[in-house]
Amino acid sequence: MIKVQEVMKKRATSLSPSASLQEVAKKIIDCEAGVVTVCDKGKLRGIVTKENIVSTIATNACDLRNQKAVSVMKNNVPKISPGVDITEAAKLMVNHNVQCMPVVQNGKLMGVLTLEDLLTESPALAVIVMTKQYESKNRRVAKAA
Repeated sequence: MIKVQEVMKKRATSLSPSASLQEVAKKIIDCEAGVVTVCDKGKLRGIVTKENIVSTIATNACDLRNQKAVSVMKNNVPKISPGVDITEAAKLMVNHNVQCMPVVQNGKLMGVLTLEDLLTESPALAVIVMTKQYESKNRRVAKAA
């Protein structure tokens, strides 16, 4: 069985909660990352995704220099341990409708597991995650209509 620690990105891109959204956006671009972890004294506080930034700009027309990461970060994201099998990780991604999860051990951020990491290791598993998430999204849209 392949474990999360074998496929995760070990060097998570992190900033402090007080970092400006401009800093977060620059870090995402510079590191070619889809997510930045927000940490305070080594402890994970949340994540900011590209989508968070785009949504904030579109809905608030905000100045990225004056808004802080803490104001848009998701802090209730599912976390996973490095020793968990990637099949379980895929199930969590489907159940929580996420494409990335912080990898945490004993409260310390160890890295980030992304759908891209799953795709690299197991294309079939990644396709299952994407298909289930797509189906779930379509069900929600159909209910709303």
